[in-house]
Amino acid sequence: MMSIRSAALGDVAALQQLFLQLGYQTEPGPLSAHLAQGDSHRRILVAESGGVLYGVLVMNFIVPTPSTSTTATAK
Repeated sequence: MMSIRSAALGDVAALQQLFLQLGYQTEPGPLSAHLAQGDSHRRILVAESGGVLYGVLVMNFIVPTPSTSTTATAK
């Protein structure tokens, strides 16, 4: 049975292979750092079955920030 879960540090080697299949060469150091820092604006999910990763989904959340500039209003 396939399950979806958050990526973990132990997934780095398998994630490297999945990203390589998608054309992205990744290094274990930066990938581990991304997983360890727990960025609230990024989520990495994996599809797993029998201890083997079959897919990866990376979601980047764009969070609007309040603007300090003023906008012109129509008269």
